[in-house]
Amino acid sequence: MKRALSLILALMFVLALMTGCGGGGNNNQPAGNSGQPPAPAPGNSGNQPASGGQSTESSDSWENEKKVEISFVSQYTTAHTRGALEQFMFDRVYEKTGGTVEFIPYWSSSLFSSSSGWAEVMAGTADGTHIPPFTALDHFKVDPVATMCFASSSLNYKQVMLAMEELYNTMPEYKAEWDGLVPINWDAPGGTMYIMSNVPIQSVDDLKGKSFRVTGTHTGEMLETFGGVAVKMPSGEVLDALSKGIIQGVCSSINNMQDGNYIDVCKYAIALGIPSDPGLNRFIREDRFNEMSAKQKEAFLEAVQDYREECWVRIAAKEQEVLKFCDENGATVIQMPAEDSAKIREVLENIAKREAENLNSMGYDGTGLYETAKMLAEKYKNVT
Repeated sequence: MKRALSLILALMFVLALMTGCGGGGNNNQPAGNSGQPPAPAPGNSGNQPASGGQSTESSDSWENEKKVEISFVSQYTTAHTRGALEQFMFDRVYEKTGGTVEFIPYWSSSLFSSSSGWAEVMAGTADGTHIPPFTALDHFKVDPVATMCFASSSLNYKQVMLAMEELYNTMPEYKAEWDGLVPINWDAPGGTMYIMSNVPIQSVDDLKGKSFRVTGTHTGEMLETFGGVAVKMPSGEVLDALSKGIIQGVCSSINNMQDGNYIDVCKYAIALGIPSDPGLNRFIREDRFNEMSAKQKEAFLEAVQDYREECWVRIAAKEQEVLKFCDENGATVIQMPAEDSAKIREVLENIAKREAENLNSMGYDGTGLYETAKMLAEKYKNVT
């Protein structure tokens, strides 16, 4: 009797184990998957927000919208302030459009160089990118002059961007140069133009005989006025050129002391007392934009405005962060004397006037462009 009872109890225990193993589980799920959406794979676009890969917008309200993908070439990585801001835009567009509009980024100029950005996008290699107009001067005649008109101002990043946006919408000749494209941002590398150098520069006299990497044409001419040598080169070659003594400094935002690792070879940052080069630098193809529905376009433009406002906040904060970073890492920040900053602004102002007159001779309204830019600089100088 005891033996039979033991057999019955053993059989009941085995049956209980079998029932527990199959209790509602999905035997087809891979190991370690609890039924939750998988984490994004390394290297994906990163556009899906952190909420499990789903947009914060109601999926029902977007279910009838077609998917639009925008290939975008960035010269940065997400470790760079500007790359992180671009990723912010990609994420915000994805969220605002219910996941129906998605940027596909190509980081670190992996599809083409920023120096050929305008030609490549117009040829359809990608749908959008960052482009400095000086890289396509055979096409851009008005935009570089528009940039020069603000070069001698005292506007900060936000003020320059707002002024350039209104100038773009006010001057048909300026806007016409960007036909076929939809602007994303009027971008300035930072609030103040610095020279990051491996030698100290205390005045404009110290520029003589030294070579500097520049982006804006007018910046190069200004340096050459004081005896410097302007050099244009891709950003990826700057550190090597500095370390080999090919150039002695770089004209740019001080943020590159950290973002571009310039602090590895530059132990001085000289504030010139002028704004960094502004310009209409980020855009997408108009034909791709027009693939969106009216609803998608509205949400897209709302996301772009969020991106612009985020730029204003982050870049201002970044400049202060990098000033502290320089101090903590043994780099000396030098303020150009006020009288020398005034000399620099005078040179830049004369360049802008001359180039506006040159536009007149080519049949453009250069005088109107110059006068409108100055009016807008005055209009936006107190905007906070």
